[in-house]
Amino acid sequence: MATTAVAYGSIWELVFREVVSAHHVVDDGPHVVSGGDAAASTLRFEARIGMLGGVTDIRATTLLVWRRTRDGWRIVRQHNSTEVLSPGERDGRFGAA
Repeated sequence: MATTAVAYGSIWELVFREVVSAHHVVDDGPHVVSGGDAAASTLRFEARIGMLGGVTDIRATTLLVWRRTRDGWRIVRQHNSTEVLSPGERDGRFGAA
């Protein structure tokens, strides 16, 4: 579990070393529900990721739970789920990969 921005970045560092291009399109959201010192948000996006070995299209959903602190809003929980799309399913949506 990452507790700092640096630790969170290190989780993804090796994966993103292989990325040569990334195009993202938000296709739903963001949707936010809030009350008091807590909030939750969801966002769904599609991405075309160009890697050294080829191109992959994905659809991902991100859910964040936020808490208001003295220092401002902070993410206290994050959940991501990703679906790999069929090759060519989203051609034309992202431009050139």
